[in-house]
Amino acid sequence: MIDIKNKLRSKPGFLFSIGVVFVLFFELLRVVFMLYYHSFGEGASLFEYLISMWYGLRLDLVVTGYLLVIPFLAVICLYTKIPNAWITRFLKYYFIAFSIIVTIICVVDLGLYGYWRFRLDATPLFYLRQPKEALDSAPLWMMIVAVVLMALLSWLLSLTLIKCVRRYFPDNKPINCSAHRIMGSVGTLFLGGVIFLMIRGGLSVATANVAMVYHSSNQFMNHCSINPVFSFLYSVSRSNDLMKGYEFYKNQEELAKWYKLLHQETIADTDPSRCDSILHNRRPNIVLIMMESFSANAVSCLSGPKGITPNIDAISKEGILFDHTIANSFRTDRGMVSILSAFPGQPTSSIMKYPEKAATLPSIAQSLKREGYSTYFLYGGDANFTNTKAYMSSTGYEHIIDLAQFDKKYRLTKWGVPDAITFDYMGREVEKLSKSKKPFLYTFMTLSSHEPFDVPTKKYDNPYLNSVHYVDQCVGKFISELKRTEAWHNTLVIFMADHGFLYPESATQEKISRYQILHMWCGGALSKSAKIGKLFNQVDLAATLLSQMGIDHSDFEYSKNVLSSQVSPFAVYSSPNLIGLIDSTGVTTYDCDSKRVTYNEKVGKEDRLAKVKAYFQTLMKDMDTREKRFLNHGKRAF
Repeated sequence: MIDIKNKLRSKPGFLFSIGVVFVLFFELLRVVFMLYYHSFGEGASLFEYLISMWYGLRLDLVVTGYLLVIPFLAVICLYTKIPNAWITRFLKYYFIAFSIIVTIICVVDLGLYGYWRFRLDATPLFYLRQPKEALDSAPLWMMIVAVVLMALLSWLLSLTLIKCVRRYFPDNKPINCSAHRIMGSVGTLFLGGVIFLMIRGGLSVATANVAMVYHSSNQFMNHCSINPVFSFLYSVSRSNDLMKGYEFYKNQEELAKWYKLLHQETIADTDPSRCDSILHNRRPNIVLIMMESFSANAVSCLSGPKGITPNIDAISKEGILFDHTIANSFRTDRGMVSILSAFPGQPTSSIMKYPEKAATLPSIAQSLKREGYSTYFLYGGDANFTNTKAYMSSTGYEHIIDLAQFDKKYRLTKWGVPDAITFDYMGREVEKLSKSKKPFLYTFMTLSSHEPFDVPTKKYDNPYLNSVHYVDQCVGKFISELKRTEAWHNTLVIFMADHGFLYPESATQEKISRYQILHMWCGGALSKSAKIGKLFNQVDLAATLLSQMGIDHSDFEYSKNVLSSQVSPFAVYSSPNLIGLIDSTGVTTYDCDSKRVTYNEKVGKEDRLAKVKAYFQTLMKDMDTREKRFLNHGKRAF
């Protein structure tokens, strides 16, 4: 009869036991994730959660396979002359290090999912180049809870694994040349083969990937199945291969055919007489205000609750409200480049991460600088965060003002100087600059409506809506005071959000409502007021504004003049591993991991799907080769 107890005490039994510990640990964290975010399940049944756990086991086994490689090699070393004590000591340190790293990944994923609605990928690594600014998004209590949870979980996991080492190697005696050694060797080598199959994700030709656990039409159920360690490491491994995952078309002619259907709209405004003119003169002073996280769902004159933004509501009636504007992406670094350089946000990367690529981008500032404009950029936070300062400098901004130029007494929030102070500062600067004969572009990035929504006033219990209301008050005061000056008469003020926000919670990343944002123009330079219902993408600002000014916009390959009757607008958007397209026929969102449509509205799904794939394949190819192409042609950004 087989002695099960002794078999489990063998070296193969050791590998099997710690493998079980790894898997149970991941399943425990999956249960914690499900319980913590159960409200996102939209009424999912217990059976659906159990199915998610079953599918998630596949990636848990993959990660476990990787983590077993070092213990497997250590067990092999036990059959050599290396002292057992050295090996067991090494295993203890390995388990401690592994426990800390894995626990950090899992806890960070748990904290970020509520904000981002996707499992952890390589994105945080970019923001952690400036750790203080990255951590400023999280309230102090959350960071304390996270650190305590990390310490507790890593201690429990490492303690359990170290006990396994003590249990299986209690006396550190070398293995004798016997039948036990032979059988142990065979069993260990067999487990080595099993570990290899675990790492591959099975016997199929395809290797392990995130898509292998997608099983439901409910995106949250799919996300429950994803192992955050695998998601993070998989994303990191692909972060330098920008094209990976976006090579939808092998046939270049087919790619060009579908992309052309979209690109033809960016070059359609050839007749200036067919463009609606909305400016008194073609060289106004321009104030461009990028509004942090200003989702349309929070703005009363769009689709938000009544009373949140009374000042913006009033201003929109005096100026021009573009009430169907779509953000290209989900983060500030992508949104900023979409607005200022008309370069669409990328799903899993950011061109700001690559200064040599960002320096080749066109920009509104660059185009206006060639027309004699002076250019300014203001931000109440640290402009070095996410390479913002490098990007601004390389794309035409002559003067960059950030928190370093403000006295320390004004740095009242985690992110820096609150919007009330920076709006006042900009107001004084605009009035002073307007007295000069030289026109100017003054760009301002707000920050008070960014997590953790640290504002000095409280009117609403919802912290996000409360911060939006606070910024609205700042906007109202700025416009009111500007109207009292001579500067108002020749100034165009443009408000555009950098991205949307997860409000309400039903506005998940696959739905178009997540990307609808505030966008309006006002100022004495306008010749009329109106509400324009045309579809407007962030990248369309460059072509639309420059066309109004009679300035060539052919450098902006992805930008369309929405005010031209020759153009049929469309909008693209993306978030990690999701790409989407909205046009006159409807909306389609496609998940690049599961390789399926996750959201579809109205007719024309197949054509929209073909177009959006062609668009993002072309975009990622452009980004991948951008600096090489510019250097080969002897060009730089300016």
